[in-house]
This record gives sequence, C-alpha cells and structure tokens, in this order.
Amino acid sequence: MRVLPAPQAPPHPVQLSAKALRQPGLSGSPHRRRDWRLRTRALLCDACAGATLPYGLHWSVSSSPNMQTETSSVFKYVSIFKASIKDNTQKCKAAMKTMGPPKVELPSPKNFLKKHSMEKTLPPKKKFDRNEPRKPPVPLRTDHPVMGIRSETNFINTNAANVILGVTKKPKPIYVDKKTGDKHDLETSGLFPKYINKKDYGVTPEYICKRNEEVKKAQEEYDNYIQENLRKAAMKRISDEEREAVLQGLKKNWEEVHKEFQSLSVFIDSIPKKIRKQKLEEEMKQLEHDIGVIEKHRIIYIANK
Repeated sequence: MRVLPAPQAPPHPVQLSAKALRQPGLSGSPHRRRDWRLRTRALLCDACAGATLPYGLHWSVSSSPNMQTETSSVFKYVSIFKASIKDNTQKCKAAMKTMGPPKVELPSPKNFLKKHSMEKTLPPKKKFDRNEPRKPPVPLRTDHPVMGIRSETNFINTNAANVILGVTKKPKPIYVDKKTGDKHDLETSGLFPKYINKKDYGVTPEYICKRNEEVKKAQEEYDNYIQENLRKAAMKRISDEEREAVLQGLKKNWEEVHKEFQSLSVFIDSIPKKIRKQKLEEEMKQLEHDIGVIEKHRIIYIANK
C-alpha cells in the first residue's frame, strides 16, 4: 500500500527524527557539513518518492482530506532469457537420472511393516493321541516266522575269489614315540627317507648349470681381452711359481720387521726411539698391504719398462 497525494494538493511534509539530527556529520569542518546537507537532501527526495530510508531516519505523512489511497502493483524485473533458459534446462534433463526409473509404483502407506510379520510360521498343531502305536507290535508266541527261504549265492566261493583276486592292502607306516603307544604318521615325520629316493635328488639344477656356463664364457672373454691388451702394452704375466716366491719373500720380510719391532724397549722416552718405532710400523703396514694384494689376485701382470 502506498499513500499518494492528490494532484491539486501540495507535497506532504517530511519530518526528520531527533536521532537523525544528532548524526556526527552535523559537527566538524565545513566540508563535512556540506556533505551531510547533500545527503540529507537526497534522503528527503527518496522519502518523497516512496523509498525506504536507512536506519535512524523516518518520514511521516500528515493526515489531510485531500489525500487519497490507491493500490499500486509492485513491478519486478523479469529477464528476457527466462523462457529460453527454462527450455534448455528441460532439454538437458535425462529420463533416468533420478534414483531408479521415474515411473515406479510407490508403495502403499497401508502396507507398512507390522509386528511379527517377518517371523516364520510354525506348522499347525496336531492332536496327540496317547493310544496311537509308534512301533509295530511284538509278534505273538503263536506266530511262526517264514521258513524255507534260501539264497542261491555261494558266499564261500565268492569270498575266496575276492580274496585271491584282490590287491593286498599294505599297512600304513607309523612310528611310536612313547611307551604308552602313541602312533604317528611316518611319511610326514621326517624319519622316512622320502626326498633322497627321488630321481632328481643330488642333480645340479638347470639354471645353475646355465649360470656356470655364462660365468665361464665371460671369464674366457675377459682373458682374451686381457691377452690382447698385453700384446699391445707388452706386459708380462707373473707365473704361479714367481708369485708364490714373491709372496713368501714378503712374509719373511714382515717377520724380520716384526721381530725388530718386538725387540724395542718398553719405555720410549726419546725422539730417536719414537722415530724408529714409527718407521717399523709403517714398514709392517706396507708389507701387510702388499701381501694382501698378492693373495687376493691370482693373476698379476708387470709392465715392461
């Protein structure tokens, strides 16, 4: 509802509340007072046009006989693309994009789960008759069994033929480990030689033989490569006898140096003694290194100078 003035009536007065007059903009510099006046004038114009004022300001309309009341509809903004957007939205929707088919019959609210409806039903009760016989009656002493029924099968010959033609059943191998006679299976115990009786027991696996051949072939290629380099560089290979002689000589020298090291005095209080001890330790360390190198490598080459 909006209250509109009559065409002949002057514009209705607008009053500001006391709270609006106490705004901080009314005091201060001239620039601030000028801004406040402009803002107040704009608010008064909006109030006259029917706009809503901010918090703290209100306007009142004086009662006048010239005022008339009219009902005006509120006009809202409607986009011109609303129809096209609605059509595109309906086109993009698929028929089965919901939880299940769209045309599923909904369960009736009357068929709700009831109490004891899921329990199994027992068969109907039968009337118990105590006089009803449960087993066939005992024959009387005057009754006679059926006599004279004989079979034509010769069970003696049949059993003899089955025993003669049948395969002898071997006893299961067992072992007893206690005096009480507890029996256990012998095959799974580990006491029975089961794996050594296999045909491939003790035979080198095929993959190991193949690997040995590859290692042997690689060693031959390496030897050929070394020999070719020796011919180019004119290097000499030490024989096994020379290698052994050099090794024994180094060990003998190490023993001599070690003997001298052991003959040193216990108290080393002078500089010459310290120097001699350091020298012997260095010689022993170098000999140990040379001995280790010769023992580690069986093939040794010496360059001809």
